[in-house]
Amino acid sequence: MRSRYSAFALRNFDYLVKTRHPSQRSLDDLMRLRRNAETLRWTGLRILDTVDGGPHDQTGVVEFVAFCDESGQVGELHERSRFSRDAGRWCYLDAEPTTRHPKPGRRDRCWCGSGLKYRRCHGAG
Repeated sequence: MRSRYSAFALRNFDYLVKTRHPSQRSLDDLMRLRRNAETLRWTGLRILDTVDGGPHDQTGVVEFVAFCDESGQVGELHERSRFSRDAGRWCYLDAEPTTRHPKPGRRDRCWCGSGLKYRRCHGAG
């Protein structure tokens, strides 16, 4: 999950397509990824839960919240992603959206782990 988040943040779309399970790939994946990235900047990732996904497992689930800035608006993506091994490599299968993760209040600690209050860190602006 962390490697796919990094690929989104760095806009490494070829890696994202390559790590998508072959049964889930489509011809327009690369074009769709590029189009969605035009106004989006990923700013943080918090892993909330994992189920399976160990060295001897064939499947795994990762629940996460990814934070972003979209045209000056702070946003988030909260979902449970399913992964499966294909030829020994972990591949993204699909995801189910979860209930929205509450946006931190201005007095809450920032999600990035800086120790600062949200309003003085990623909430500044």
